[in-house]
Amino acid sequence: MFDIIQMLTASEQGKDLYEDYLSRDVKLFSVPERRTLVVLITQALIKQCGIFPTTIEKEALAEALVAAFPSLGTLS
Repeated sequence: MFDIIQMLTASEQGKDLYEDYLSRDVKLFSVPERRTLVVLITQALIKQCGIFPTTIEKEALAEALVAAFPSLGTLS
């Protein structure tokens, strides 16, 4: 239902974030990067589903996000 990578890379900021993520040895996001990720994915969700996505859409987005980025840990 959701292609997280496509949603993320639809903007220049998202492309930069994703390319930086791919270039790392340790696949983790810093706290500011996680915030940016959330903002960009939320914007894409609203664009695709409207202001009030259903529970099913939100759960599908969460599953797709975890599938795309399995370890959403933070850098210290």
